[in-house]
Amino acid sequence: LLFKRMKDSRFPMDRIKAISVSGQQHGLVALDSKGNLTRKTSKLWNDYSTSRECDILTEKIGSLDLMVREIGNSMRPGYTA
Repeated sequence: LLFKRMKDSRFPMDRIKAISVSGQQHGLVALDSKGNLTRKTSKLWNDYSTSRECDILTEKIGSLDLMVREIGNSMRPGYTA
């Protein structure tokens, strides 16, 4: 779609030197009922503020092995949502 629009607008395609693609995963953007941010910053994958809670949940299950068996994954603080 992008290239079609560029071609339709007669963008000089030979000027394109590189193309980059990126994506963000494991981030939480909290919004209120009106669509406004509820915090100044979004929680990203590298936010480890819930490390203790993840440890507590793993301990309550019994062990890391049991956690993985029960939910199919370990409880990691980077999974914010």
